[in-house]
Amino acid sequence: MESAWRSDASGASGSEAALQTSDGSSSSDEPVGGDAVSRTARRKRGAECLAGGGCLTADVVGVKAEPSEPHQQSDAFGQLTLPQKRIINRVVAMLDSKRDSVVITNPLQPNGPIVYVTNAWQDMCGYTAQQAVGENPRLTQGEGTDPETVRSMRLALSNQQPCRVRIINYRGYNREPFWNCLSVQPIFHNRKLVLFAARLQDYSYRLQQLVSVSPQQFCKAGDLYTMRVGLSDISSAQSLGQPRLVDVTNGDIGLQDDSSTSGDERTDTSGYSSNGESTCAGGSKPSGMLPARHVRRLGFGGLELEPEYLLDRLRHECAQLALPYETQELRVQGAEVMRLEIFSPPRASGGGDAC
Repeated sequence: MESAWRSDASGASGSEAALQTSDGSSSSDEPVGGDAVSRTARRKRGAECLAGGGCLTADVVGVKAEPSEPHQQSDAFGQLTLPQKRIINRVVAMLDSKRDSVVITNPLQPNGPIVYVTNAWQDMCGYTAQQAVGENPRLTQGEGTDPETVRSMRLALSNQQPCRVRIINYRGYNREPFWNCLSVQPIFHNRKLVLFAARLQDYSYRLQQLVSVSPQQFCKAGDLYTMRVGLSDISSAQSLGQPRLVDVTNGDIGLQDDSSTSGDERTDTSGYSSNGESTCAGGSKPSGMLPARHVRRLGFGGLELEPEYLLDRLRHECAQLALPYETQELRVQGAEVMRLEIFSPPRASGGGDAC
């Protein structure tokens, strides 16, 4: 379990230098031409195969072949327990393999091997399912990957904690660097860790437009992400975008119910009390006071963009407009608050305005 996402790199070069391709151009999460499209087409596999729907292998018309599910044919998948396999099948059924970049690993085996990847993950990371399954996710790391970020990830995973990460990874087919924003979810069956699931997003194009700021690699974990949800609360890849602890009962995956888990305990995994207030993993209500300042508070609820990117975008715009500003990250009522304060030039009466 501790070896999942482990880095072999001894150091990290600058982010800007790392994100230059071999021909001097920058990597991008946008289509760049016919060559890239044809390369992607060669690497991609049918989403219906990887999504668990099965692929018919018979060539004779009128003969019904048995479904073949490639991700279930690997040695790594064969080492899974029955609950692990059923959980993966449930998660895979929720995903669009062509659009959702998701990887699942097995922390119960040495080296934390990959046991499932979507087509979108293969396109983003540049490895086929055959190349990736059975390997540790660190295969996408390289010289520009920040060792401290990787160490923080390893600590979070060894403590069975969710985490949100921004890191430089490398595509397998040409070692092209890209900005990877991912959320990692520990999955528990009967309160025991059985899987890790991560949703990845390529932010290369967005971050490279912010020429006035230097994006940082980071891993955020610990008491920031203590929300617990049930497997039934995970309905799509977007549900995996927020780091949370995922609890699975026998009833969730068609096994005999565990009588030791009461209905009240099962309800508590939603992360909310009976009156609808948010709770932490330990059941306590979040505490904290909002900053007592006259500020304009911008809400970004429901947006798919990462909050750190939005903050970087605001910093970039301030720099472009030569506006002085300060940023601060706070923890308020159990949640993370990112604050950017913009100061206008001093007026005749003195002082400045903050937004």
